[in-house]
Amino acid sequence: MITVDELKKKALRLYPQVLSAHVAGESIFPKAVPANKVLPKDFAAMHEALRPIIAHSKERTGYGYGIDYEQRKTRSHGVQTIPTGFVFDTKTDYLKFISAEKEFQAFAEDVRLILQEFPSLADWLQKYPLKVISNHSNWPQILLVCKWFKENHEANRYYIRELPIPVHTKFIEENEAIISVLLEVVAPVTVCSEDKKFPVRFGLLYDEPLMRMRVLDEGMAIAGQLTDLALPVSQMADLSIRPRRVIISENKMTFLTLPPMPDTVAIWGHGYRAGLLKHLTWLKGAEVIYWGDLDVHGFEILNQVRRHYSETISMMMDKGTFRAFKEFVTAGKRSSVVSLPRLTTEEALMHRYLGMYNLRLEQERISHGYILERIEAVV
Repeated sequence: MITVDELKKKALRLYPQVLSAHVAGESIFPKAVPANKVLPKDFAAMHEALRPIIAHSKERTGYGYGIDYEQRKTRSHGVQTIPTGFVFDTKTDYLKFISAEKEFQAFAEDVRLILQEFPSLADWLQKYPLKVISNHSNWPQILLVCKWFKENHEANRYYIRELPIPVHTKFIEENEAIISVLLEVVAPVTVCSEDKKFPVRFGLLYDEPLMRMRVLDEGMAIAGQLTDLALPVSQMADLSIRPRRVIISENKMTFLTLPPMPDTVAIWGHGYRAGLLKHLTWLKGAEVIYWGDLDVHGFEILNQVRRHYSETISMMMDKGTFRAFKEFVTAGKRSSVVSLPRLTTEEALMHRYLGMYNLRLEQERISHGYILERIEAVV
């Protein structure tokens, strides 16, 4: 026979439905809850199990669930009264039973406040009512933030902690997830990017990662004298520079030791941060050369770079280089990535071989003399 605790668990599963119905101005009551239990053959035991169920019913407590019965004739015990299910007649009965009266009252007040400010959130509230409850103490401040973004299109003047909104300076950062979701509904025009980081997504100033570049042709020095620069990505993208050739080196020391070359700049790829290269539109039209470690991750980064610069050439990531320095090969770091569609046939075979045997040849293990010879052959 079902127990009171089991019935309460069934009732709690209805809670989101009850909340959603309130937002829609509807009611799901009276609401039946089936017993869903196999009845014991021992009717004496069944009646004993029914005692606490009856004791906690609306008939005895004045609120909660009512019990539906039916008369059933049995061979051994004659006609027996059998419970077939339970019913909550009213929302009050239900909320008292699950001890959620105060929480529901707060939910209803929050919903009223939210819809008063943003009627367009009605569908969202019906779909995610539990998020209203989990953010109960923050709704006045959340709505202030959403209202500011909707009414102001100058977010790009501010860092997140200097926004002129009367909330504490860390509030937005602590509540980014819910604010981001709401802004997509009430002010979709504020979404500037698919990036998940809140400042980037909503066009705020933020601490941009730095990119480092060396100008390998002194005649192309920035401002007539700068040949080694580390700049925020947006400033690097705005440089009025049009090199004929760009070499991307994954590791720092190989980047620093690249020799002078005409009409060429070098960029420190810094591992997977090479993905930031997509912002450098002045790379388009240049010959882009990528040189990374001879391991699975090096080829994954090469594949990533080609997503934006499809004609990128790989350098010293071939079988000949691997064999020439096989004495310096070490164990690599495994990767679950299998498909790299932007690799050439030769690169794909090398990637598969390195992954199969978990091998790695770091750039720094290759002799400088060999590097100079290969660069001369490539460029």
